[in-house]
Amino acid sequence: MSYLLSTRRSFGAFYYYSFINLFLFRSLQECGLNNGAISYRQPRSGGGGSKSRLVNGKETQKGAWPWQVSLQLLHPAFGFVGHWCAGVLIKPTWVLTAAHCIRNEKFSLPLAALWTAVLGDWNRDVEEHTEERIPIDEVVIHDRFNNYQNDIG
Repeated sequence: MSYLLSTRRSFGAFYYYSFINLFLFRSLQECGLNNGAISYRQPRSGGGGSKSRLVNGKETQKGAWPWQVSLQLLHPAFGFVGHWCAGVLIKPTWVLTAAHCIRNEKFSLPLAALWTAVLGDWNRDVEEHTEERIPIDEVVIHDRFNNYQNDIG
């Protein structure tokens, strides 16, 4: 199964597309503990969301996609970039995303200290106080990842 995730607006940075090259961020801090405003856990069967991120070009409701994650980058040369790639929360301490977000022909940024997982952020342009920022403890990329093959198994 693959996940196609999008965000409310495009980030005007380098776009690099490939097939299902997957990568894992691991945060040892427990995700999902918040102020009660939004639950970041996947809904029980029969609840939440639809099959696509945008339906007829309309924005989704706040909290409709609680497992979606914004992976934000603090670039060593350019400073805080902000949203770089999307990810999906697959366990309380694991975020799944594309490996090409971290390493590709142009750059390699597998250092955990450069990344933050942000959950509960519906509009990146507005501080809504529903966001939870979680530092990344470990970055794991498939050993045979080469920009086009070797998704995580």
